[in-house]
Amino acid sequence: MGITRITWNVCSICKLSIHYDHVRCVCGNIDVIHVELSLSLSLSLSLEKLARSRASESRGERAERERESERGRRERESRERRERESEARERERERESEREDARERERERESERERRERERERERERERRERREREAREREQERGERRDERARETSRESERRASMR
Repeated sequence: MGITRITWNVCSICKLSIHYDHVRCVCGNIDVIHVELSLSLSLSLSLEKLARSRASESRGERAERERESERGRRERESRERRERESEARERERERESEREDARERERERESERERRERERERERERERRERREREAREREQERGERRDERARETSRESERRASMR
């Protein structure tokens, strides 16, 4: 039994056989794979018979097959476009969610800064109040000491006058 070597082109996407003088597949792909195969004679004859039946296919049948293929291609492109659009919307939702999270973190940081500033202001006010109270106590103590000193002075003066009499 003899060996026959056959070669043909195959679409790299849909794996359909492409006629050797065609530039593109019916799916629109222009990337083809060149295939070479060594076959036994019986298999080779079966393939030739299949090729002849394909070749004798009426133009109407071929046009119908091409329309089906074109419809399939359009449906696939439409589905892929919808998937891409859906993925793009999902990515945009994720980005918006990330932006909202970033805004929320910034609001929290701002709120924390304001809280710390209010706390520092309360602390400064408390220190001012304590200083005023301390100064008032010190003044009151000094007045008391001066009063006591005057009272002692008056008392000594009275004793001196009393001793002179």
